[in-house]
Amino acid sequence: MAPDGVDDRVAEQVAYYRAPAPEYDDWWERRDGYDFGPQFEAAWAVEVEAGGAALDRFGPTGDVLELAAGTGIFTGQFLRHAERVTAVAHGPQLPPDRGDAIRPDGVEDSQRVRRDGRQFTIVKRYWAPADLEAELTALGWSAQCANTSWALLYGSDERAR
Repeated sequence: MAPDGVDDRVAEQVAYYRAPAPEYDDWWERRDGYDFGPQFEAAWAVEVEAGGAALDRFGPTGDVLELAAGTGIFTGQFLRHAERVTAVAHGPQLPPDRGDAIRPDGVEDSQRVRRDGRQFTIVKRYWAPADLEAELTALGWSAQCANTSWALLYGSDERAR
């Protein structure tokens, strides 16, 4: 049984990520209301290229598990290398945006407002690559994690032998 309020918080977080599902690809491609001008567009293009290049350098083979797959923007890139990809998402999701202050443990309680005015309280956990590797190692995984200059966190892991 979940502690008091946890089920409500989870339901609110799921609703927050489902709300913009039709806009996810617009957000990623910086179309419509998500065009923040040429300077941001150039920085975003560098981030997207860095993420794709990291995936190509990794060159995953065999069976791949893609977490937080959203609408599958990276799934096709995984399929260029892997024999099979299992893409997991709790419905289409919007990538994280910056919110309120982050607590020292890296967990953020954040008030978010969607473009249609609906408000949500969500919980985010921001990871530094080394911290995520340490956490996964403690759980019995061998992980290598990295990030692009500001937007994307990526990694690979396997069960430690």
